[in-house]
This record gives sequence, C-alpha cells and structure tokens, in this order.
Amino acid sequence: MDRKYGIDIKWLAITSFEFRCGNTTVVSDPYITDCTGTDCTWENVENCDMILLSHGHYDHITDIPKLVEKFRPLILCGEQTAIPLAQWLNYTPSRIYPMNPNLELDFGDVKVKALYGRHTDLKVGFNGLCGHL
Repeated sequence: MDRKYGIDIKWLAITSFEFRCGNTTVVSDPYITDCTGTDCTWENVENCDMILLSHGHYDHITDIPKLVEKFRPLILCGEQTAIPLAQWLNYTPSRIYPMNPNLELDFGDVKVKALYGRHTDLKVGFNGLCGHL
C-alpha cells in the first residue's frame, strides 16, 4: 500500500487510540473493553509495540494487562506511576519508561517528548485507583 501520510490512527474508545508509525504501533490509554458506547475490546488492537499512558486512573489502564500478555510492549508513563505499574503487572521494569517533563526519547519510527501535565487525585494514588478494577 502506498502511504500518503506518515501515520495511521485508529480510534478505539474514548481515550484510546492506535497509532501506526512506520513499523511501530503505539496504543494510548488502553481503556477499551469496559468503555461504554463502543463495541471494541482489547482484541481490536492489531499490534502494540508501545503503550503511552497519560496517567494511572482506571479508565486509562484496564486493558494494559491483556496487551502486555499478548504483545509485551514498552510502556511510557509518568515517573510516579512506573514502579506501581511494574508491580501491578508483574512486568519487567526495563520495559517501562518513567517520563519527566521535557524528556525526549527516540525509538526510530516514534519520537516522544513529555510535557508537564497533571490529572491525579494525590489523596488516592495509583494503588488506590487500581481498586476500581
């Protein structure tokens, strides 16, 4: 297929997208299966080399375990989420990249630059949010 643009985007659910950039597939905030208003499930994800996680609320993480089991992707997330996420998933920490503001990472087909943002209930924390699952 002759590609006119450098990226293909598939909207999976409210906050979740699948981006194909060259030979790399990136999934953002995988809350698909339990999301109301869509017939999609995590099984609609065709490939997943990398997960971009904006924050650790349950409505952004519920399908991560299935994607990790099937695809073993890299996971990019905020630094406060990285260790609890590795523990929750029992996942290799070397596959999780804690992001800080202005950190830039180059994965060849995909370049990521983190900007500052916050959407966290600091009273609950990541482990408390996993209780919603």
